[in-house]
Amino acid sequence: MSSVLILGMGYLGSPLAHRLVTQGYKVQGTYVKSKPLITHHNLQVDVFNITEPDALQNKQPWQIAKTWVCLLPPSCSSNYVQGLVEWIALAEQYQVEHIIYTSSISVFSDIEGVLDELSPTSPMSESAQKILAVEQAILNSHIPHKTILRLAGLFDKERHPVYRLAQRIAIDNGQQMVNMVHRDDAVAALMHAVATPDGSRLRHIVHPLHPTREMFYQKQAQLLNVQLPPFHLGTISGKIIQTRYDDFPIPVRGIGTGND
Repeated sequence: MSSVLILGMGYLGSPLAHRLVTQGYKVQGTYVKSKPLITHHNLQVDVFNITEPDALQNKQPWQIAKTWVCLLPPSCSSNYVQGLVEWIALAEQYQVEHIIYTSSISVFSDIEGVLDELSPTSPMSESAQKILAVEQAILNSHIPHKTILRLAGLFDKERHPVYRLAQRIAIDNGQQMVNMVHRDDAVAALMHAVATPDGSRLRHIVHPLHPTREMFYQKQAQLLNVQLPPFHLGTISGKIIQTRYDDFPIPVRGIGTGND
């Protein structure tokens, strides 16, 4: 039975673990504060905080997992980069075969135009800089298989940015194009990554359609019965994130449809 370690049993980690165990994988998962509600005889969940001193000591049980997945966001720790560098070193020590990391399209910051996996990055925020540093640490590691998934803006009907926008007086840059991916499509990409280790690869996981902010959020607000404030058009067209590869499932959910 294949075994997978998941750091971060939260928004993506819990549905990923559910799909893995139902397909016969054994999963070890970690959480910091809120214990996941999912239970299964092939799932073991433990508290783990990468910020704590000696957090990676006595982790011998992790050795049975040959695929390690990190879903932790930079906001989880002030020691994010160093903590994950040490985690990668432990993976090398334990002869892990495959590391999967969920990165973010925020590494492109405010660059405009059409961007793919070969486009130069320009991380402006501290968070994006941390993410890019972890990307490089993974790519430079001696792990045989390394998968970095740069996720677009995540959403589903329970956790949707439209609820936050509804609290504003007005919404700027209504003509700016969006780069989004439904949570189910992100989980599908992670499942595909787990099942198909293939050397070193970096992929953008983003819906191929890029409506304007006004078009996307007005449609989503209608589906979710949410009232939005007016949009201001502005002058920023923004960026379009694409992928130049066809080896991952194409995101299909949630853009201009009721399939949320």
